[in-house]
Amino acid sequence: SGAPIIDHSNNKVIAIGAGGLSKQGFRRVNWAIPADSYLLTLEANGIKNNAIQSQRPADDNIKFSVKVEPDDSNNIVTAGSSKYYKVYQVSLQDLLESLINSEDPYEDSIVDIEKLNELTNEAKEFGYSLQDAQIDVYQNTETGAMIYVPSGTALTTKDSILIANNIGGKVKIYFQIVQTDTADKALDAAQKFEYFLEDEIDTDWQVDQDYDQVPQHDLANKYYSLLARKYNTNEDDEIESDLIIDMFVAYENEEPHNYGEFLGIAILARGLTSFSEQDYVILNQMDICSEISGFVP
Repeated sequence: SGAPIIDHSNNKVIAIGAGGLSKQGFRRVNWAIPADSYLLTLEANGIKNNAIQSQRPADDNIKFSVKVEPDDSNNIVTAGSSKYYKVYQVSLQDLLESLINSEDPYEDSIVDIEKLNELTNEAKEFGYSLQDAQIDVYQNTETGAMIYVPSGTALTTKDSILIANNIGGKVKIYFQIVQTDTADKALDAAQKFEYFLEDEIDTDWQVDQDYDQVPQHDLANKYYSLLARKYNTNEDDEIESDLIIDMFVAYENEEPHNYGEFLGIAILARGLTSFSEQDYVILNQMDICSEISGFVP
């Protein structure tokens, strides 16, 4: 952090290194902030070095290590005003090892390590190779958020929501990532995401009371979250379809730091009673991907 990123064509500082993740698995990302956000403030306060000149790059995408050609439409997915770039492919083995076996665990991470361990053990029971299972990684250049999907998964969009479809639409992951200038806009995005999901399922679905269906709105710590599950059953009382919703909003509603960030992820599985073993393998991989997707910790 703090390292200058220099445009060697004019020897000007265009960005400041803000963080990075290592070369493997979950930690293969570097990001920066535009230099003019901070250097000009220092200069205005009389704290400057004549050797340092700041200049914002013409291409905002330089803030992130996205190695994608702008015209490569096969590696870019647009959801509303947001663009997601396919930045690399990695094995599920590398992803899991870099998270679960990390010497520097993410105490404040979006990732539930206990749940990830359960999903990993489930994967081992299926007996498929974690090293052979390849994951496509997409990054949103506005927020730095990362989206993970099994390689080859079709990505579509609807109402500014990114949808990953697999097994002929039997399993879907819904993603929405919103970064706004007010808390109200982020909370409104969370409500619209929930309404969108209600339209995706039938009205006779049951609510799983073992999940905490009551939204948690902590005014003191400025966050809102919801974890919910809905499902339906067949005539033999077997679970036929399943929907798990996980939403989180972090915000500040006092000037001059008024902002809001919303992350919504939901995984929907239909026709569970007719799933093959391979279908369950894909569902397991989609479960893992939905767990680790989100803002970079």
